Amino acid sequence: MLINLYRFKSNIIFFALIFIFITTNVHSKNGHGDLKMNSNVLEHFIEYISGVGMDKIGYKKGTPHYFATNNEGTASYYYFCPLKYSNNCMDGDWIKVRRECSKRSKDLGGEKCAVFAKQRKIVWDSKNFTFPKNPDREYVINKLNELGFIDETPLAETFDKTNPDIVEKLSSLKKLYDAGALSKKDFEKAKKKILD
Repeated sequence: MLINLYRFKSNIIFFALIFIFITTNVHSKNGHGDLKMNSNVLEHFIEYISGVGMDKIGYKKGTPHYFATNNEGTASYYYFCPLKYSNNCMDGDWIKVRRECSKRSKDLGGEKCAVFAKQRKIVWDSKNFTFPKNPDREYVINKLNELGFIDETPLAETFDKTNPDIVEKLSSLKKLYDAGALSKKDFEKAKKKILD
């Protein structure tokens, strides 16, 4: 009887330790806290979630795997699972993504990175929102704004501010508007900012 009680207590302690390890591991992997993405991280996330980044690295097909960013929203890194792996990429790839992001963050004077999205699902602060396949740019921006990860659509930051030619800036802004990346109101606001 005493031996059975000892085994029972040992099993409870063992399962409690496993539970603590699993919940601590998940919490330390996924990001939490206030996050506002800057325009570079926003563009990086749009590449990741829409599949544009696949073309940049030479893959024609695949799925988003992990996206990491720092709490400051100034650095990011992502990884795709190429189709040739039949979407059986290693679950531990988040470690590489977080490490590479943290290197970039350190160069920018930021903190360590954490996982923002796993595949198409935002896991930051347990938001648990899943993007559809191949969402358009406007949808991504609106959803991130709604979830509180950006303040509002970055207007003048989405085109080259270093170019002193106002005509080129207005032309770039018009292209963004025509592509559906800006609403009429945002277009007018940005245009006024350029002309002032």
